[in-house]
Amino acid sequence: MSTTEARSVARQAVDAIESREGLAALATKLQGESISAPLSSLDDLPAGRAWLAGTKRIGPSSPSEEIKVVQRALMKIGAHHPQGRTRPELMLLPWGADGSLGATSTKALESALRLAGRPELVPLTMPLNREVARALEGLLRATPQVQLPPQNDVYPSVNVPQRLNVFGGAALPLATTPYDSKWKSVLSRMDAELPRLTPGAPGNSAAANTWLRGLDGLRGKPAMEQLVGVNRLVNENAYQADAADVWRSPLEFFAQRGDCEDYAIAKYASLKKLGFDESRMRLLIVTDTATRQAHAVLAVDMPDATYILDNQNRDVKPHEALKYPHSGEWHYQPIFALSRTKQWLYGRPA
Repeated sequence: MSTTEARSVARQAVDAIESREGLAALATKLQGESISAPLSSLDDLPAGRAWLAGTKRIGPSSPSEEIKVVQRALMKIGAHHPQGRTRPELMLLPWGADGSLGATSTKALESALRLAGRPELVPLTMPLNREVARALEGLLRATPQVQLPPQNDVYPSVNVPQRLNVFGGAALPLATTPYDSKWKSVLSRMDAELPRLTPGAPGNSAAANTWLRGLDGLRGKPAMEQLVGVNRLVNENAYQADAADVWRSPLEFFAQRGDCEDYAIAKYASLKKLGFDESRMRLLIVTDTATRQAHAVLAVDMPDATYILDNQNRDVKPHEALKYPHSGEWHYQPIFALSRTKQWLYGRPA
């Protein structure tokens, strides 16, 4: 591909992105493992061979080396397949891949399946089966082998767009909320606990030490893998209803148990310890539309979507996915959002 062609296709890709979030994802600063040559076949890698053979399915919670097989295949097709280079969903992956199987990757996969002549596999179901692998393999083999300069197997670091509007609600900046005193108090106690956030530190409970060792095991992994790992790790702590609505710091939570907001707070602290920017995280106070009860979850912005970490759900999903399939009603109705420095009230768009 000549420089002129590359600029033309990139311009088409940018023009096809309608939202500021998409443009911000495209411009995200990326870091990762160097790839010296493009993937020519899924059979080149052990995880790809297992996927093709049907002994392995790949989904959002798969290990990073399996997700990388999907990402590398899509990046090769988007950059070098003659038709792939004209499709914005595929063209964006070499610059905006998020290191996960989030909404961006799903759109690219579905575009690739249509390009492969397998539209019956769309919409995708997770985890991805052998039929998806074989369709992707056919595209890879039909893609010319063009030598690439060193390329990053990419994961997000900074400049992730902040998406405040979730679950159909419109976020309105607010000077104060009824939760301010509890939230500020727990943030202060969380900061005071920082010297003890090491396994085996004096005064830590056994559950806290298990949590901290689990966080050490997640360090350095792809961001999406860290989200899933933190959600599951914190959810392993036993639930205890709290009639007095006391908000607990992480070490208090692991020593005494807690309820929904305590899980969300512990996840907030977990991701902060793993290096996530606090501006990407918000504690959401919501109403569960099924039970009409108040609930709390953690919202985390990623390049492709805002994901929800919930003690009622082992999986981590984009907020757009949290609808009941038959009624289309949201699982949650947002009320307030709290960050370290700001707060918002949710209204309904007209």
